[in-house]
Amino acid sequence: MTKSIFKNKKIKFNPVDFFYETSFKENTINKIKTIYDDFIYSFPCKDCQTEYVESKIEIKDTYNPTFVIVRKQYCLHCWLKRINS
Repeated sequence: MTKSIFKNKKIKFNPVDFFYETSFKENTINKIKTIYDDFIYSFPCKDCQTEYVESKIEIKDTYNPTFVIVRKQYCLHCWLKRINS
């Protein structure tokens, strides 16, 4: 009986794209929401420069309330090309 070679090995993939912090920071949710609504479609993909990337609002600091807009670098199409290569 043969043992499987890959039984105990875990395959790990390096992340290709994750969220990066932008320079847009505010102390109130109303201000960050208006900035987010204005800039939601202004983060182009790093590779193709035609598609827009995902963005979202995150809480950076809870002690002194600070909200920040984070974005990805690659659109879904470019991200999939990087995964397949």
